[in-house]
Amino acid sequence: MEEELRESESRFRDTADLLPQSVFETDIVGRLTFANRVTLEMTGCSDEDLARGISVFDLMAGSERERLVRDFQKVLAGETVNASECLIEARNGFRFKVMISASPVVRKNRIIGVRGVAVDISERIVAEQALRQSEKKFKRLFREYQALLDGIPDPIALIAPDRTVVRTNRGMANALGLAVQDIPGQKCCALWNSDCCAEEQCPVLSCFRTGAPQKKELRTRDGRSWEVRVFPVQDKTGTTVQVIRYASDITRQIRLREESLRTGQLASLGELAAGVAHEINNPINGIINYAQLLADSLDIAREDHEILKGIIDEGERIANIVRNLLAFARTRKEHKDRMNLWDALACSLALTESQLRKDGIRLQLDVPADLPEIIAHAQEIQQVILNLLSNARYALNKKYPAVAPDKILSIKASPCENQDVPSVRIDFHDRGIGIPEGVRHKVLAPFFTSKPAGEGTGLGLSISHGIVKDHQGEILIDSREGHFTTVTLIFPTAPEENHEH
Repeated sequence: MEEELRESESRFRDTADLLPQSVFETDIVGRLTFANRVTLEMTGCSDEDLARGISVFDLMAGSERERLVRDFQKVLAGETVNASECLIEARNGFRFKVMISASPVVRKNRIIGVRGVAVDISERIVAEQALRQSEKKFKRLFREYQALLDGIPDPIALIAPDRTVVRTNRGMANALGLAVQDIPGQKCCALWNSDCCAEEQCPVLSCFRTGAPQKKELRTRDGRSWEVRVFPVQDKTGTTVQVIRYASDITRQIRLREESLRTGQLASLGELAAGVAHEINNPINGIINYAQLLADSLDIAREDHEILKGIIDEGERIANIVRNLLAFARTRKEHKDRMNLWDALACSLALTESQLRKDGIRLQLDVPADLPEIIAHAQEIQQVILNLLSNARYALNKKYPAVAPDKILSIKASPCENQDVPSVRIDFHDRGIGIPEGVRHKVLAPFFTSKPAGEGTGLGLSISHGIVKDHQGEILIDSREGHFTTVTLIFPTAPEENHEH
């Protein structure tokens, strides 16, 4: 039996030496009675140390001994300790962490010691620390990346092959009027609701299909224009696994481009109009002169004088329109002069009165001819008045397509005091469609227009506002949707002239 016991113990030792973990046994006071090869290498002990019965407590760091003694006592009491971390202090001074599991050694129903297995977890701890540091770094980089994306006002989205939004920035949420967390998982075509979302036109699908960047201009249902750029995100094999969709609001650029084109057309039209006006002016003057010669002749009957007077009056009216057209098309002076608002209003009405009459709009004027003068660019003030007349005409025609009793444009002017400064005010009041309350504060902003696409650029009132401000004046708007609009212009009066005698 002793021989068999020795053979069994020998097999146990040989097997234990083959294990990559530390295997050990102690007596009831903690002296090592057995240690495999890994245990000796781990602790830096020799066979002589083992023969002397070195204590396991001497191999523990001082901070760990008290807890290890408690665990040792639990095992001697019959318990099993699993996965207890301990700090080992090897004989060569090297310190490292191990994970120990221990159970009692029982002989003849009596606990005679402790058997345990220890695993070096130092590398694992280092790996875990590196992983935690990498995780912190990743989270920091992700926050910086997201902050960078959110700092870009243009909409940016990461999109999966099924056109589902994976992630987006705050710019896209603002453009769509949604919360950032509500966008992932939705289809990008449903979010944008644009005409280019058909499969044959979709830049996202084209990018997935070709693996090349895509660029497309689209218009959304709210009237805004967008330049959409789509870039592929590829894996190591070159397969496009996601795409980045970047959109820029180019509504302003397109309107500027259209307005620049329109300005060029108007400039050409102005040159043409000036040339035509000169060509009209000469024969009209001839007609007026011939009619006047006939009227001055003694051979003309009295009843024919009325006909000639009508020819002269209508000719003078044509000549007056031509003069106003030439004055408006003429290159502007760079300085302001003294002028009367009545003169600018009269010139503007001469150019638009026939349109107002054709549309059935009744004009009510209450403008004294002796208004105080202001210091202004006459053509710029005329441009403001023409714009207000055009807006009033549009509003009245929208509300009353045909002749109606209330299809009235009322213009009233008078001296006033504005912030204790002597001023002149002129009110343009129409009973048209009015301005919705929700957009009234936007009507002076550049490119804002309540007119349908193609009927307005949103620049008229904005430019008028700039002109009035340049003249130290004010533009006030009062309106009620469906009932009326009143636009008031206020300009400071010119200082009194000093006449030296």
